[in-house]
Amino acid sequence: MRKDRDWKINPMWIQVVIRTAIAIVNWWWRDQQGM
Repeated sequence: MRKDRDWKINPMWIQVVIRTAIAIVNWWWRDQQGM
């Protein structure tokens, strides 16, 4: 029962979200280290 096609989830979109999350975490971590 594959309903992956029904959902609007694309591997590229997931990669963009992961990259954005990593970038935010890295920026936040640097800010914390700066303090």
